[in-house]
Amino acid sequence: MASGNSLASQTAFLGIDWRLIGLGAPLLVVMLLAMMILPLPPFLLDFFFTFNIALSLIILLVAVYIHRPLEFGVFPSVLLIMT
Repeated sequence: MASGNSLASQTAFLGIDWRLIGLGAPLLVVMLLAMMILPLPPFLLDFFFTFNIALSLIILLVAVYIHRPLEFGVFPSVLLIMT
């Protein structure tokens, strides 16, 4: 039988409320949809374009410099998420 103390220690390990971690992906999806619908200021658009191009170059360099294809088996998932 678990006590209330052990439950509190599991949910607040290292000062992080692990119950809120599961909200990350849905919150990210809502933020992405909001960015597509709501107008963004030009400096924010410039930042996101620059970030996207830099991340794309990093992925391209990683894909070029790997020795075996299995080292970068996550490439299709990364490509899908980045687009």
